[in-house]
Amino acid sequence: GWHNEKIKFQPIYTMLYSFVIIIIYYLALLEKKKYYFNNSLNWKQGFLSGAILSLLIAFFNPL
Repeated sequence: GWHNEKIKFQPIYTMLYSFVIIIIYYLALLEKKKYYFNNSLNWKQGFLSGAILSLLIAFFNPL
């Protein structure tokens, strides 16, 4: 399985997953700014939204 002969592919899949996470962060914060905060997002609101999103992504992160 993934813990012996295929372990060499782990860094590649981790990097691909990271790109997906970055895109999700960007799109989620953009949508939050546009629809929830009426195109007016300050630093505190963005930080709090990003922190909540981080917790959700960490929870659903494949183990």
